[in-house]
Amino acid sequence: MEHSTKTLLKTYSTNLNSEITKSEDPNIRVVEQSGKFSGQEMAIIKHSKERLVRDLTDQGLSDLAIRLMAISKTYAGFNTSFQDEQTMQKMIIEEIQKNFKGLSVFEIEDFVKIGMRGEYGGDINNFSPLNLSRWGSAYIEIKRPVIGRYLIEEQKAQKEIEKRHEITKEESDQRMKVYTLRELESLKTNPDFKFTDYGNAIYDFLLKIGIKFNKEERKAYFKEAVGHYRVTGLSSFPEYNREYKVFKEWSDDKDLKKEIKLPNYFYALSISMGKQNYLMHYFKEVIEMDFELQSLIENLLDEKNLPI
Repeated sequence: MEHSTKTLLKTYSTNLNSEITKSEDPNIRVVEQSGKFSGQEMAIIKHSKERLVRDLTDQGLSDLAIRLMAISKTYAGFNTSFQDEQTMQKMIIEEIQKNFKGLSVFEIEDFVKIGMRGEYGGDINNFSPLNLSRWGSAYIEIKRPVIGRYLIEEQKAQKEIEKRHEITKEESDQRMKVYTLRELESLKTNPDFKFTDYGNAIYDFLLKIGIKFNKEERKAYFKEAVGHYRVTGLSSFPEYNREYKVFKEWSDDKDLKKEIKLPNYFYALSISMGKQNYLMHYFKEVIEMDFELQSLIENLLDEKNLPI
């Protein structure tokens, strides 16, 4: 049965909007103020920071497909008609899951609107799974260099923000100590606690202040992470197909002694996962041995902050 655009939009607003929220990233504001990016480029950057399609529920995916169909009707002057709404919806979902899970909802909406206007070439007002694939691929090619430039500017922005909220090294170390011990305590009180070291902040902090991690165990966890992304990397991040091929060829060497062309998305993910999983292992050992980690951290910080 053909649904009206009004009905489709109402469904979208009710369901999908509950799953996505606009985020506020202070780095983006600083970069935008620099004037180094056009309005269109800033839209790409901002929308890339929103909730990714891979994080949507099945209902959210279904509602996104409905939203895209509604957009196509609007841009075609309501002349677009789908003989089988459900089949079209299913095909759109399959295409998104196959190729665009690493994009945000807003990015997919954007490239459909641009495609419907004919700005990616091809037939105007021709919405189909095939064109969805073409438009998305064209968008990713445009996005890639923009995000590359942004990542450089983001680092500069982060330093500027840090200067604005400058804290001493001692204050930073104390905050990290509190954060580390809080995570450890959470794991002590709840063995099922889902410990994650986002950004590897705790791991890098402990290593920086002088805690000696077991090199062989660290290497084993890194290899395990490489194996994980070797199996799941392409299905989870299909938009990074070229980087995955480089990563897979590199990881063919079981000892991982070959050099890999850097930067590589999957190599970076493997390092991050390896650190997270090893740190979980380390924390569990601390708990099992009833080791006083707090005293060790405080002693190392005292030595680190002694005047030279």
